[in-house]
Amino acid sequence: GQAESAEAAAVTASLAQVATGQGKLDEARTLLERALAIDRALWGPAHPNVAADLDVLGDFHDGQGQHALAEAAYRQALAIKEQALGKDHVDLAITLSNLGSQVFERGRLDEALGHYRRALALDEAALGPDHADLIWDLDGVGRTLEPEHLQRACGCAEREQARGEPPPPRAASVSSRF
Repeated sequence: GQAESAEAAAVTASLAQVATGQGKLDEARTLLERALAIDRALWGPAHPNVAADLDVLGDFHDGQGQHALAEAAYRQALAIKEQALGKDHVDLAITLSNLGSQVFERGRLDEALGHYRRALALDEAALGPDHADLIWDLDGVGRTLEPEHLQRACGCAEREQARGEPPPPRAASVSSRF
């Protein structure tokens, strides 16, 4: 049934994590693609779970330096999330940030800046303008040649340190394990 299929997809994704850790990258990619296929069959092609699988696949490709494949996976994930959740949903922010990173790596700075700014706007709306997690969005904006955002990021980090709280680790897509 549906519960067993969902569990099969989750177990398959976990096996992909193990295979990645063991350096069995072809096996890991095959398992990730299998988990994606299971979720597509179970939920349909435009479900947030499918987008989550695509985010994980994008993370995997990014980890292998396969920027074109990572970009394609993130673009598909973004399109699904926009359709399923709406264009202003905070869950789009991590995918936008990841997509920004991919196009940045490929030298498309204007496009990267647009993705980073949109991620920042979504996260600011959800988290507030002084939240420490914004440092990651601001870093993306700053990397695309806007130094005033880097200064703002430093201010967020300094406020957190003044309160005795280290900046939290980057919130990742469904998995940052790849």
